[in-house]
Formats: sequence, C-alpha cells, structure tokens
Amino acid sequence: MPIRNKWPQRQMMHFLIRLLGRREATSAADQAWVDAIEAAYLASEFGHLRIFADGRNAGLDYSPLRFGGYYRCVETLHANGGGVMEAGEEAWFLGYYVLPYDNVLRLHFHDGRQEKLITFAGVYPETETLIYSAFIERPERYLEQVPAPREKAAGLAVLREKLISLRRSRSRW
Repeated sequence: MPIRNKWPQRQMMHFLIRLLGRREATSAADQAWVDAIEAAYLASEFGHLRIFADGRNAGLDYSPLRFGGYYRCVETLHANGGGVMEAGEEAWFLGYYVLPYDNVLRLHFHDGRQEKLITFAGVYPETETLIYSAFIERPERYLEQVPAPREKAAGLAVLREKLISLRRSRSRW
C-alpha cells in the first residue's frame, strides 16, 4: 500500500483557515449597534425580523433594496402612510413588513442613530407629495446604494445569515 503525502491536505486546510479568518472585523461599538438592532427586531414578538424568521409576511430584501445595504435618498420621499426621507439622507436598509390585506408596505431603515420607518399604504390616498405607486413601481428612483461603513456592514451581513438560518430551521417544523 503506497504512503500518501498528507502535506497538500494540510496546506489546503491552513489556506482555508486563513481565508475564512479574514472576515471583516467589527469593533465593539459597531457590534453593540448590530446587537441592539437584533434585540429590537428579533427578540420582540412583533419585530419584523422575528416575523421573517417565523416564516410570516416580512422579508429581508425588497428589490432592489437589500438587507444591510446602505442607501442614499436621491429624491425626497414622502410616503402616503407615514415617514419622510429627505434627499441626501443615508441609512441602512433593515428589511420590510407587509400587511397584505390592507396593501401596506413598511420599510425599515436605520441611520446609525435612530430607526426610520417609511410606510406605504394602498388604502390611503395619494397626492403629488404623498406617494405610493411611484415608489412601488420604481424604488431605485428614490434610493441608490452607496458604499457603507465596513464594520457595520460586516455585522449586518452576519445578522443576515443568522436570520436566514433561523427561517430555514423554523420552516422545517
């Protein structure tokens, strides 16, 4: 029986360990911020991330918005169900909640200091300034993705994977 050289296997293992160990480091303050978001939205019985993890009508991505993405408001946005985002404001997108019976869409943003809710309601009237259908048809007209502070983005990426894993494990029941 020939003797196999285990050196290539060891090299590959060390390479993989180094590669996986290079994930973006998150500072204690940024990790505390991500932990606070997780506590507010996942631990709360009615938090939209908990609703998503339980497999109900909430989601992480609302095309083209992606959970953990950092967006700049290009054109001032006045939602007909409540919430304003001024042109130039930047915030992280943290998912959405849908109330399908009333055609309500609630987008969750966070600017690093506080939550910002933007609510669109199909049952409320629209005006030139209070919009619904213009955003639903073309969200990219109002929001564009911009580079995010890396540490918070890394923490949100880890939270995203945790949420997807929770949803998968709970959907097996």
